[in-house]
Amino acid sequence: QAARLAEVNHTLAIRTQTLAARDATIGQAAGLRHDHVPVPDLDKVPPGFDPRLYLELHPDLAGSLEWAATHYLRHGQYEGRGFTLPEIDLLNEDGFKSGRETILVVSHEASRTGAPLLSLGLVQANVDRYNVVALLLGEGPLRDNFQKAGASVVMSPRMKGNPVVTEAVIRRLHERFNLKFALVNSIESRAVLPALGQHCIPAVALLHE
Repeated sequence: QAARLAEVNHTLAIRTQTLAARDATIGQAAGLRHDHVPVPDLDKVPPGFDPRLYLELHPDLAGSLEWAATHYLRHGQYEGRGFTLPEIDLLNEDGFKSGRETILVVSHEASRTGAPLLSLGLVQANVDRYNVVALLLGEGPLRDNFQKAGASVVMSPRMKGNPVVTEAVIRRLHERFNLKFALVNSIESRAVLPALGQHCIPAVALLHE
């Protein structure tokens, strides 16, 4: 992996200079001074930057691997575009009981509103029989309530609208817990359904809007 990234970064250095020269030529033709088209400094590319993953995480971008670092340095970092997969930070995993099967309860957020309250009820109804992972796709004050109910909580707002992140999170959870099934609460949580199907995890989707 390190050797591959080094090779890609070497290629990026060459192609970035070429792209910068092209931009400068275009800028001059448009009457712009060369210093208005700054050359990105590849030394500022964050460690571990993977151009292929960056483009996969942002399907609205269409470009070559060599162009990905240029885009990140000029635009992506200021637009808040991520270039890594989210860490799986489980809260309250210590409460899991060995020998029990694990299920997943998905809620689109943790606000004190109808659908998240129902998700909390699903956790409370199942913790006596299963270990429960509560996957929250948004923030909210109910997060602590999910923990107090006995669930291990994962917060992952980046899953919404990004199938690459969604698949990675579901895959990691399934590898870790061998999920028996998933309860996906409300249409707002539908983003997880393709990934659940891809990993052959049975799912019940609750659509109550």
